[in-house]
Amino acid sequence: MKAPFCSVLIDTYNYGEYIEEAVSSALAQDFPTEEREILVVDDGSTDNTQERLRKFGETIRYLRKANGGQASAFNFGFEHARGEVIALLADRRDTDIFQFRHGRAGDWKLPRRKMSNLK
Repeated sequence: MKAPFCSVLIDTYNYGEYIEEAVSSALAQDFPTEEREILVVDDGSTDNTQERLRKFGETIRYLRKANGGQASAFNFGFEHARGEVIALLADRRDTDIFQFRHGRAGDWKLPRRKMSNLK
């Protein structure tokens, strides 16, 4: 059985200091590149978040919007996500991630579990 296409959605607001680690963590997961996308939604950051993300080039999709809060950032990301499964990676010091499939949340954590668990 083929794994579903997965969108990893990272929200950020003035977390430039942590964003590279968050993206690197998502990129390091054991999940084929052709079966996932990484979207970073910048909720109107005024720090150096955008500059720090340039180094990732086309390995991520960078989306910027006016500040509206974390829920609006995730909703904006949902509108642009192409995945059958959407994994939320909150851009905070903790790296909790929640797997959503058909509206159901799981208790999936990074980096302890790898995205290959979806296969």
